[in-house]
Amino acid sequence: MAYNEFAYFYDEFNGEADYDALYAHIHAKLKEHGIHDGILADLGCGTGELTLMLTQAGYDMIGIDQSEEMLCVVRDKAEQLGLSGRLLLLRQDLLVRVPDGASIACFDSGEAFLSGFTPGDDALVFLDICMEGMNGIEVAQRVRKRSARCLIVFLTSSKEYAFDAFPIHPFDYLVKPYSAARLDHVLSGAIRLMEESEQLVEIHLPRQTIRLPHGQIVAVTSHGHALDIFTVSGACLKSSQTFAELEAALRGDERFLPCNRGVLVNMDEALKLDGDILHYPYKHFREHLDKINSYAQQGADDLAARGKKGGLALGVLHGIGRFLRIYLLKKGFLDGKAGFINAVHGAFYAFLKYVRVDEGNWGFPYNHR
Repeated sequence: MAYNEFAYFYDEFNGEADYDALYAHIHAKLKEHGIHDGILADLGCGTGELTLMLTQAGYDMIGIDQSEEMLCVVRDKAEQLGLSGRLLLLRQDLLVRVPDGASIACFDSGEAFLSGFTPGDDALVFLDICMEGMNGIEVAQRVRKRSARCLIVFLTSSKEYAFDAFPIHPFDYLVKPYSAARLDHVLSGAIRLMEESEQLVEIHLPRQTIRLPHGQIVAVTSHGHALDIFTVSGACLKSSQTFAELEAALRGDERFLPCNRGVLVNMDEALKLDGDILHYPYKHFREHLDKINSYAQQGADDLAARGKKGGLALGVLHGIGRFLRIYLLKKGFLDGKAGFINAVHGAFYAFLKYVRVDEGNWGFPYNHR
């Protein structure tokens, strides 16, 4: 149904609606949950009867409706009641889905917020400075230790806290009572900054190519000639790119650390683990050989991407050098038979890596079609 044509007659058609009872019910529920002020959104606000009642009760209301004419009626009513500066009206199709990964969450304490805070995922945080328990300054300090990129906006009734908050480098302050126009200004600036600062990287999926913000990537792992790209939303994207290509695309972003061969981690998403980590890189001899084969191919791809030379002679020389380094310099001989086998495997890896760069020139049967 299109409401545009009869927006100014809407109240007459809906005259039997008991807005007073609806307001009393909603206001009681809000107080029951300890919500006595702050920002509320009225989705599908229509001509704003309930929106304006809640505004008069002291809430900072955002009225959202698809019809511009409906919002014009709300605007006229607000002017008559002297509420224009305390109300934000947005025209929005409520059937439009929020993009994947975008969400809004509310917390009743600093401790509750920190327990659910996810660096890289939580891009914009509004913090009340005066709270029970941990105050906003303390919460922001802990946020800043875990994320240098998160935008922090402080809500306060006094500017006296500005000096204490300065070392945290907040994005902005909202001094209560603030107007809807002031809130809109802060949100617009934050969104613009996030869009400008967040770099995008191309990800080649089986049937399409997408551009993904760097901050949405948690980790990248290589499996042969394919990549697993883990995102903050919990998805695992399968890409046909080489590890060297994606690593090069992310190389300028200081958040990403190559933790191991074929493993790239966004350190903003890393958590501290308690206890010892027992690392077994392979379970048995066959798996070790499989990893050598995979890592050698990745190494060859990386050499080729950087324009480095390979070939049989370089493969033999690097193989001998790696054997001597593992077996003698790193004292692999102290591990007996296992140390010798490990050194031979290291030499085999180096040999494979360099000869594979020149694989197309080996001759029959290796380069036959």
